[in-house]
Amino acid sequence: MSKGRKKFRPVDFQNNNLGNNYITIESMLSAPFHEHSPELFAKCLAEVPKINRLLIDRRKCDNEEHYQRVLVMADVCLKMAMIERRMKIVNEENSWFNQK
Repeated sequence: MSKGRKKFRPVDFQNNNLGNNYITIESMLSAPFHEHSPELFAKCLAEVPKINRLLIDRRKCDNEEHYQRVLVMADVCLKMAMIERRMKIVNEENSWFNQK
């Protein structure tokens, strides 16, 4: 059996972790980063790679290099979202996560 990229069908997404991952990211981004001290915010940013490694499935990537590139992009995106909230560029009123 080859260790290639796993093929996903629509039915596979009925029982996956996308909902749990969304809840995890949503709860992280709902933190009041603008109220955090610089030290606490730095600790929050330092946790991003650990969290992304839990959320991103290595089996969905073509190879190790692809997996590492996905992790880097995920880290950048999540950190930027946190920084936007700290700078109040994005807040509860205009956050994508708070759309009804």
